[in-house]
Amino acid sequence: MAANTQRPLTFFTLVWLVLLLHLQPTIAESEEYNRQHQHSAAVSIPQVNKTKSNSDKKELQAFRKKNNLIITKLIVISRHGHRAPNAPYWDMCPNDRKNRRKYNVDAEDLTGLGMKEVYEFGEYVRQTYHHFIGNRFNRSLHFFRAVGEPRILQSAIAMSQGLFPDGYGPGGFLPSRPQFVPVFSDMDTHEYLLDNVPCFRRAEADVQHWINSSMDAFMQDENVVEVVKYMKKACGFESAKAKVKKRPLYAFIKTVADGMTFNADYGLNVCRGRVTPEMLFRIRNISLQLLMARLYHTDEQQTYTAVDLPQRLLRLLHHKHPPKPQYLNDFVDTRQEATFYFVHREALYALAQFFGFSYNLAGLPHGELPVASSLIVEKLEPGEYFNHRNKDHPAVTTNTIETNDSDSDSADDKKHAVKAYVRLLLWTPNDGRSTVEISRCKIPQLCTVEELEQIYTERVNRTGTWEKLCNYTYFELDHNTDIR
Repeated sequence: MAANTQRPLTFFTLVWLVLLLHLQPTIAESEEYNRQHQHSAAVSIPQVNKTKSNSDKKELQAFRKKNNLIITKLIVISRHGHRAPNAPYWDMCPNDRKNRRKYNVDAEDLTGLGMKEVYEFGEYVRQTYHHFIGNRFNRSLHFFRAVGEPRILQSAIAMSQGLFPDGYGPGGFLPSRPQFVPVFSDMDTHEYLLDNVPCFRRAEADVQHWINSSMDAFMQDENVVEVVKYMKKACGFESAKAKVKKRPLYAFIKTVADGMTFNADYGLNVCRGRVTPEMLFRIRNISLQLLMARLYHTDEQQTYTAVDLPQRLLRLLHHKHPPKPQYLNDFVDTRQEATFYFVHREALYALAQFFGFSYNLAGLPHGELPVASSLIVEKLEPGEYFNHRNKDHPAVTTNTIETNDSDSDSADDKKHAVKAYVRLLLWTPNDGRSTVEISRCKIPQLCTVEELEQIYTERVNRTGTWEKLCNYTYFELDHNTDIR
C-alpha cells in the first residue's frame, strides 16, 4: 500500500526533472539575451516616470469606449537603431579602443543589433495595427520618409521589412514574393540641423552664444566636474594625441557619452570594465543636459529646431480625404493614412520642446531617448461618425490648420463635424509601449487636434515661424509634372 502511494509522487518528480533539464538551456539563453540588451542604468534612478494608477487607465479606457474612438490616421516618428560610435571616440577614449574590433560595421553605421531593433518595431506595428495597415504595401495608403543619412535610411528599410514581410508581394516571379517599400529622403533644406542650411546656421550661432556665455557656469557644477574627471580617467584621455585634446569639451562629453552608451548596449565591457552602470547613468545625464542647453535653451530654439515637423504633423492630422492621383507624387504634402518618418534623436527632442511634453523611461535620465525609440501618433475619431462620413460625406473634422485642399466643406459636413483626438505613444526596444502626456491638454493622455493646433499657434505667434527665424525662403518645385 505504501509503495502504491509513493508511485505517483515518484512519477511526477521524474516528469519535473525532465522538464527542468529541457528548459535549462532556454532559461540560460534568455538570461544571456537580457544581459546583452539591458539598459546600463544606476540602481537608484531619479526623475523617472511614475506608473499610472489603475483608476487613470480605467478612466481613459472608459472615455474611449463611450465615444467608440477608432484610429483613422497613424503617424510614426522613429530614431534610428543601435549604431557604432563616431570615429573620434576611439581617439578620445584610448582605454576602450579594443572594443572597436567587436563592430563589423564602419563608424556611425547601423549595427546588426540596430537592424534587429527596428525590424522588430516593424513587426510590432504590423501586429498592433494590422487591421488598419493591412498585409501589403500600398503607396496610396503608406508613406516612408527618412533623413538622408545611411543609418537612418537603413533603419527605414529594416522597419519596412518587419512591417511588410515577404510572402505578400507580386507573385509569379520572385519565389519569396518580397515587398520592396520605397523610402523617400529629405532634401538638403530639411536635414534637421545636419547640413549647412539656414536653420543650421542659426543654430550654430545660438549654440556658440550659449558656449561663450554659459558653458563655464555649466562646467563649474560640482557634479559635472566630477563626472568629466571620471570620464577622462576611465578613457585614459591623458594618453590621447595632442590634437584630440584640443577639441571642444562639449564635443568630448557628447562623443564619449554616446560611445560608452553604444558599447554598453552592445554588451561590451566599457573601458575594460572601468565604467560602472551607476557612473554611465550620470555620464548620460550630463551629456543630455548639455545637449538640451545648447540646442533648446531659448524659446526661439524650441521653435526652429523642430523645423517643419510640427507643421507636417498637424497637416497630416487635418487632411480629410484619401490621396487623389495628383497627391501621390507630392512627397511634401502627403495624404496617406499611415506615414512613417525616420530621424535623428534631435528631431524627437525638438518636437517635445515645441509641444511641451517630455519622454520619461525607467532606468534612463529624465528626457533621454534610447536608440530605436519611436513616437506613435494615433488620430482617433468616433466610429459612428467615421462610418457615417465614409458612407455619405467627405471626412470632416473641426481642425483649423491651413491646407490647400480644393474641396471645401459643405454645410452638411460642418453640421456633422465632431472632435478628433490624438494619442501619443512611445515605443522602445527594452520598455515596449508607454503613453506620452501633454499637460496643456484637458485629458493629457488624449489631446484633441484643436488643442495641439492651439499650442502650435500660440508658439508661432510668440516666436515667429521657423522660416522667419531661420531666414528661409522656399524655392519653387513642380509636384504635378509628368516628366518622370
